[in-house]
Amino acid sequence: MRSVVEAITTPQPVTLMEVKDQLGFAQGDSYSDDRLTRLIVAATEQWEHDTQSITTERVITEKLPEFPPEEWRLYYRPVPAISSIKYVDPTGTEVTLNSSVYSYDSANRQIHLANGQSYPSVQQRWDAVTIEYTAGVSVIPEIAKQAILVQCDVLEELRGTTKEKDATIRLYENLVTRFQRSSYP
Repeated sequence: MRSVVEAITTPQPVTLMEVKDQLGFAQGDSYSDDRLTRLIVAATEQWEHDTQSITTERVITEKLPEFPPEEWRLYYRPVPAISSIKYVDPTGTEVTLNSSVYSYDSANRQIHLANGQSYPSVQQRWDAVTIEYTAGVSVIPEIAKQAILVQCDVLEELRGTTKEKDATIRLYENLVTRFQRSSYP
């Protein structure tokens, strides 16, 4: 499966001021703003990759070479609903799959084949099936914000050598692990 995430066009989950505070930069100093803004984007992308969660709502497209067995799981979360599932039929025509053919379990981000249904045949190609959905949250969890700030700290520390680098990396990894637990709120 190949996922394509649209570029982050919505506001970042943490602000430049929050990152400056985390790193001990003076708020009035704008010399490092461009670099720190890039750190925010990189840290956010790392969080989203590590947790398979999207911090701000945006459109995701997943492409598959064929319809999977009776169920399959979407890569990113949270996903309130599926926008569309399209496929390329054996003649090369793109067709939208009728939503009566499948059901969506948002809690587990799984698409299930509906009872008595079967998936249509597709043309053999790497992108024969395309699922489009919106993922993300309107209110970013505080644990995500903290992990992104810590990751900005890690990225900043990697520019030089510090004794605290390993401890900071472990802190970030612990936040990711805590968020991935099914018991986390």
